[in-house]
Amino acid sequence: MLIKRLNQELIQARTGKQIPYFTPGNVISVHHKTIDNRRANCLGICISRKNRGISSTFTVKEFVSNVNKQWPLYSPRIDEIKILDKKVARRSKLYYLSSAGGQKEINRYKNKQ
Repeated sequence: MLIKRLNQELIQARTGKQIPYFTPGNVISVHHKTIDNRRANCLGICISRKNRGISSTFTVKEFVSNVNKQWPLYSPRIDEIKILDKKVARRSKLYYLSSAGGQKEINRYKNKQ
């Protein structure tokens, strides 16, 4: 009980912004700062999300470069997360989209936009 309360206080202190609830399968856009403090945008499909309190992470498979990027959910480098399209996935981890055979699925998501 005490650990949960401390974890929630730490999350609120770490970030004052609202983070939308998204699940694997959703098409999201992540606005973030790069190492040299430039602004960048990552558009892709969320393939996994790990809910571990302040240590929560999510992975996005980019549409443009076909690279998996993993971020801490409460990172100060993330400016904004937008949900562009909500999809229903039957699995909690969509790692099969990372393989070469998953390219058809990703193209299907791209063509619907």
